Amino acid sequence: MPRRPPAPHLPQPDGPRGVSSLSADKTLTGVATLTLRACAPTSTCSLDTRDLAITAVADASGAALAHSFGTSTEALGTALTVELAAPLAAGESVTLKISYATSPESMAVQWLPPSQTAGGTHPYMFTQCQAIHARALLPCQDSPGVKSPYTAALTVPDGLVGLMSAICTDFPEGGGSRVFKFEQTVPMPSYLIAIAAGNLEKRDVGPRTAVWSEPEMVEAGAYEFAETESFVALGEQIMTPYEWGRYDVLLLPPSFPYGGMENPCE
Repeated sequence: MPRRPPAPHLPQPDGPRGVSSLSADKTLTGVATLTLRACAPTSTCSLDTRDLAITAVADASGAALAHSFGTSTEALGTALTVELAAPLAAGESVTLKISYATSPESMAVQWLPPSQTAGGTHPYMFTQCQAIHARALLPCQDSPGVKSPYTAALTVPDGLVGLMSAICTDFPEGGGSRVFKFEQTVPMPSYLIAIAAGNLEKRDVGPRTAVWSEPEMVEAGAYEFAETESFVALGEQIMTPYEWGRYDVLLLPPSFPYGGMENPCE
């Protein structure tokens, strides 16, 4: 069996919730629901963005909130400032619902035509948010010092499978457009949010470990990573119990330009 190169594992105190869908024009559209807790009295909330089209900002009831963009910089993108409906005292929380779309040139999202995949038939999309590219995927507080859990619903086109750096709580079967749901209960920084969508199959290599890849590569990947479960168990003996729930490996197409990425769960 030929050896395969290493591949990556495969997007606010109470954490974000997101509903996203993939489109043919190389954009990801969605609604990010953020629950934020004030560290000090404030009447505004600032979020990181980069090349995001913000179409609406509302509170938990759906009431529109005034918002504005700061000056864009090449390194940091553009700050989004939201005017809250009422001032917050320290320790109080607010929920924001932000409708948005990514740019076709997003620094966080890469779109592969079929010719760049192993199968050559279906397109493929994956994200890469390290180090501060999550702001190009969704409005957020894009700093490693801000950690949160998240839930998400990902809509993908017919024939494709969606994965995220979280536990899949609803894996729909059947044809047509499908909505995959995910939950990440471990607070984590925004750069570890990840999405992948393509013609993917799964091969279990242990009770909490699996390999995902295109059908043309999945058997070789399962062979290569057959000992993943034993590696995780040995790590637990040396250190602490593994808290992410699953340790799956996602093998990206041959055109994948990076060495790998340590996204949780996937």
